Amino acid sequence: MLEKNDGSTIDFLSASREIQSMKLEGDGTRWKADPQREYGRSRKTPFPPSVGLHRGALAGLTWEEREKAVKESSGWESFRSEIDSAIQSHYDTAWNAALDDAIHLKPVESIQELMTEMGDKGGSISKKSFLDSLYRSQNPQLSAMADALSEKPDEFFADLALSAARSYTLGDLTKDLDAAYPEVFDLMKRLAASGYRLDFEKRPEAFALRETIHDAAPFVRSFNHDGTLTVILMEEYRDIFEEVDWDEQDRRRSAVEHAIQCAGSMAFFCGIAPVSDVHKQFRAWYPDEDLWTDESDFLQLLHSLCVQRDIADTGLVCSKTGGELPPSIVSYGVMEACGAFDENMSDQQIEDEIDEYIAILTPRRETVGFNGLPNGAKGKDPFEYCYELPQVRRMVAFLDAHVPDDDDDYEYADRTTDMLLMLTISNLGSPQDVLRTVLDSELVVIETQGELREFSDCFMTMSNALPCWMNYGRSAFDLNDIATGQKSFYDESGRKIKVGRNDPCPCGSGKKYKKCCGK
Repeated sequence: MLEKNDGSTIDFLSASREIQSMKLEGDGTRWKADPQREYGRSRKTPFPPSVGLHRGALAGLTWEEREKAVKESSGWESFRSEIDSAIQSHYDTAWNAALDDAIHLKPVESIQELMTEMGDKGGSISKKSFLDSLYRSQNPQLSAMADALSEKPDEFFADLALSAARSYTLGDLTKDLDAAYPEVFDLMKRLAASGYRLDFEKRPEAFALRETIHDAAPFVRSFNHDGTLTVILMEEYRDIFEEVDWDEQDRRRSAVEHAIQCAGSMAFFCGIAPVSDVHKQFRAWYPDEDLWTDESDFLQLLHSLCVQRDIADTGLVCSKTGGELPPSIVSYGVMEACGAFDENMSDQQIEDEIDEYIAILTPRRETVGFNGLPNGAKGKDPFEYCYELPQVRRMVAFLDAHVPDDDDDYEYADRTTDMLLMLTISNLGSPQDVLRTVLDSELVVIETQGELREFSDCFMTMSNALPCWMNYGRSAFDLNDIATGQKSFYDESGRKIKVGRNDPCPCGSGKKYKKCCGK
């Protein structure tokens, strides 16, 4: 949250939306800052009072030295201790919940036998398992379907469970294994290799078992008996599992992780992107992958991933339709800003909010074109990529040297930079507008005109280097290079290196710049 001058607070994406009405401009030219103009104050107006600043303990360290110092700090150790304590405190609760969720019955091997042993209760369990799988998808249409089916009698779901198992194919299983959570995939692989039964006692590996079993339905059932938790892969599915080539499935799983990372990066840096563009990016980053070479198959994969995995894990939702919008991915950030997780918002209100974003982002895509994400983002968490940029590290260095007296030397710069990155990447106005929002919110404490100029230069340089929604996943620097046909290079502080046409190319090719990246 950001605190504004009037004492009110605003979240990052709402702050970004406040500047939507600003004129969209910048066709690849780099942005410059007039800090006094951006701050909106005359030189005669004093800066707001602050708590005071000091040069933090991390100031002046190299990036490697800084990372080591943070990990060795008492705050980091305290954080790790809190995490370890939280895990330990929830251990018993998680284990007991897994036992409570399990069927209180001696383990049986098949759905048919389970229904016979449990009678009416077996149908009730089948109903709960089926409806939970629909609700878990977080898809409004599937949730509505679950609401309607909840009126059906228990025996309907018992018959449905048997019918679904008998009609299940190897192709169905392959697609489900492709999209399953890693923990779920590992559980089913272990079951297939161990006679379709695993017995768990109260030990660390059982800690996360509750959700894993839940997500592995309908293939498995868990049984609570004699203090042991037994997980059984039901007999009706075993013939299909016998046909799985697990080495091939492991290869597919590797490709799936590439696909979801690629789609997650596209969503994070673009906001909304057609699946056709996501597929192009996937093929560009992983040209040797021979799976999902067809766009329609890739769309089906993304849709399965978004149904089986939580949006907080994937960072996106995938739409097959959407009015005039082609099949697209929509980022978690856009969904959150549009009220998708607000119980008071109707589906129509959410769709209308998303349409507003489409109205802004689609023209930007058409203006800048699709040039792909930066190659440096391949295989990385988006924030990891951002923190590798020298322009972002320069911002961190500035903040390390200007820590508010009442803040933590080891947390302030990283926490504040995270906020600045979120605001900058998701902005829908110009970087100057974001800078003005940041300064007016007093997210960063500024005491002197010199600090204002330095911070503004750091911020605008960082904004020029970051992929963002406004530039459809590319940075202003990238667009400028594309427009001029010449690649620019930057030093460790994030400033542009001046390269003469006859100088050796900084890329390290050994050629002159004019015959290499300066063509």
